[in-house]
Amino acid sequence: MKKMKKFLPILLIALIAMFSLSACGSKSEKSKEASEKASTEATVDKDTGTVSIDCVVNGAVKSPKHWFIVNKDGSMAKKSILNTAVTTDDFYKALTEVAGEKVWNDTDTEFGEDQSIQDLLKEGTGHSDFAKFKVTVSWGGKDYDLKDVITDPTYKGKAYDGSYEIGFSGNLENQRSAKTGCITCFGGCYMGITSGFDTPMMIEYKPANLPDDGETVKVTYTLVK
Repeated sequence: MKKMKKFLPILLIALIAMFSLSACGSKSEKSKEASEKASTEATVDKDTGTVSIDCVVNGAVKSPKHWFIVNKDGSMAKKSILNTAVTTDDFYKALTEVAGEKVWNDTDTEFGEDQSIQDLLKEGTGHSDFAKFKVTVSWGGKDYDLKDVITDPTYKGKAYDGSYEIGFSGNLENQRSAKTGCITCFGGCYMGITSGFDTPMMIEYKPANLPDDGETVKVTYTLVK
């Protein structure tokens, strides 16, 4: 009887460990399945001026981040709130189908983290007539504005007035060289195909109200006319 009492705690620990491993395995498998089901192509609707891409929630990200969406094979994929199988080249091409080549940066321009695209335009850098988009995130039959899925904007660790406008920053040549995979960055960026344009490059946001890790959402970019 005494041996049985000694054995019970060990058995309990073993069962807990097995359950934890099983749960982690299921979660990992679910994430893998979601990635496989997510479309690798952007959906373009010229009539409505929209481009939509499937994304998978990266639940490992809890702290504020500069990266909103990154291609799953990009070097920044583990740091972004959402991942997508759509490549930066294909996403860029899809946006041009609704917005033309109206990008801010079509060179290899780089800039400091204290500057925004608006700051650079005042200095004469880039094209001021770049296209702008409203971004919505959809799942479960509902659409959510960008401001509903991110929160607590900060810059260099301090609270900052956020912005939820996204521009066609371009940066295709920079992206092809760097291979970060950046589809959308929150602050003005010389790597992201799209990005914020009136806030400093390294502004960050926390994810909020998104589905669980591994779930698929649709992100839609609607051309602002």
